[in-house]
Amino acid sequence: MGDGEAGRMSTYLFTHEWAAEGERLGGLSAFYDPGTRRQLESVGVGPGWNCLEIGAGAGSIAAWLAERVGPTGRVVATDLDTGFLERLALANLEVRRHDIVTDDLPVGVFDLVHARLVLEHLAGRDQALARMAAALAPGGWLVVEDLDWISVAPVAGRGAGVLRRLVRVFLPLMRLAGYDPAYGRRLPVEMARLGLVEVRAEGVVPALRGGDERLDWARLSIVRMREVIRSLDRCGGRAARLAASAHRRFPVLWQHKLDRVERLLEDPSFFALGPAMITTIGRRPAG
Repeated sequence: MGDGEAGRMSTYLFTHEWAAEGERLGGLSAFYDPGTRRQLESVGVGPGWNCLEIGAGAGSIAAWLAERVGPTGRVVATDLDTGFLERLALANLEVRRHDIVTDDLPVGVFDLVHARLVLEHLAGRDQALARMAAALAPGGWLVVEDLDWISVAPVAGRGAGVLRRLVRVFLPLMRLAGYDPAYGRRLPVEMARLGLVEVRAEGVVPALRGGDERLDWARLSIVRMREVIRSLDRCGGRAARLAASAHRRFPVLWQHKLDRVERLLEDPSFFALGPAMITTIGRRPAG
């Protein structure tokens, strides 16, 4: 979100209505939570903190924060769909249905605001980031994690060409849905522009090997994207344009090459570098 996208509609592909979305989110959490916890620990989150978790998904980080801040602290966990979050029964955790692009937040009250894999999907990402920064109390920390796809590259094994073609096709398609595959690298500049201080960033590039059960979420993501694109044919407006673009770019890829990519994710001879997780941290001035 500085990129003139305020008036564009996002077409988020991974809605909670999908039967396997809980499993996909669980896999993402298992894969990324250790890095997220390390980053949040680095800003000192602890007892008594007032925290806001944006796009909390299945709630693993929200629950961890609730434990971390203890009974004297508070965590507000938001999402467009709070079905998974409402299963968490924690006294210091408040679940709130909220659209970070359009809905207001309380200003100047949170010691920590965190979002992971959220802003990159939003056409109104600049407004959302500004709203998150404004919600910080003086001295509060903003921690945002988003991907940057510049690092994706096959390393060894069969299927390198398939992966390259998949990335070349998927990223333009996801851009049509409002996605920004390079947002992670822009976050430090955007945070500094908002007046945050002590801004720092770190990128972590995962090594992905076929057959690793921790990558089940990637396989499920491919399954879901294939289903969504097929269903778009029956819709009008922006959805129809997405479908037309998909079929124009690769009319048989959904039938064959996506199947091959799914098989590669189960093949131990396949090895690749994944998208970099860029974590950007900034602080609201204390004075």
